[in-house]
Amino acid sequence: WSKFINNKEINHKVISPCVYESWCRSRDFGVDPYSMDDRKLAGKDLVQRIEAAENLIEAAWPYIEMVEDIVGDTGLRFDLFDAEGYSLKIIGSEEVIKQAEAIGFTVGSNRSEKIAGTSAVALAIHENKPIQVLGPEHFNKLHHTMNCSAAPVHNSKGEIVGVVNISSYATKQSRETLGLVTSIGKTIENRLALNKTLEDLIVYNDTLSKIMEYLPQGIAYIGVGGILERYNQKLLTFFDLADNRNNKTVKNQILKILYQIDCWQT
Repeated sequence: WSKFINNKEINHKVISPCVYESWCRSRDFGVDPYSMDDRKLAGKDLVQRIEAAENLIEAAWPYIEMVEDIVGDTGLRFDLFDAEGYSLKIIGSEEVIKQAEAIGFTVGSNRSEKIAGTSAVALAIHENKPIQVLGPEHFNKLHHTMNCSAAPVHNSKGEIVGVVNISSYATKQSRETLGLVTSIGKTIENRLALNKTLEDLIVYNDTLSKIMEYLPQGIAYIGVGGILERYNQKLLTFFDLADNRNNKTVKNQILKILYQIDCWQT
């Protein structure tokens, strides 16, 4: 790192290609390797950023709570970022949080390559894969005491919507740490996909109900096991039944009539 910063020839066997390339981009972006860019979101801008990431935070929340119980006094810090590298949530012991604040890292801070230089978060976004950045692999010298493992989080379209990161100072990190953060990222992705499916089903059901109401016929939809799933107003009118969609008696009356229809079985 020192040789690179001072424009001297470096040993490419020591540094990984993706970290070296990130160093080069960081330098081209004009990132200061000795001080921290203090640009961060606050007030209304931070509120809007968090609101924009509502789906990500909601999907991640159960695992944030789980991680909060795990990290405790382990010296680890768990961070959730959006796709642009803005910090949305920071979890860790009071001492670890103070260490982060000492180098200017709080909710609303940005860890993208253009602002903070090489970091696990920046590379997870750029490379679109889980990655570790240890000690002096960071472009900024203030981060040389840190070890970080980060993994991108994707939506159902495969787009990066966030990054999960585990950082530590005195605590060393291993491949298992990278495996943990990768697993958390994948679990959040699964929950995002599930939430999207549920949202689609709600829209589908709402649309189906509206379509049924506009049809000129009386419609009844019978599900598995002969359960009456839905029906429209015209069916109630046709059978001269009271309009009470939550009344089990009405549903039973509809089923009784339908069971008497000759074509029921087919």
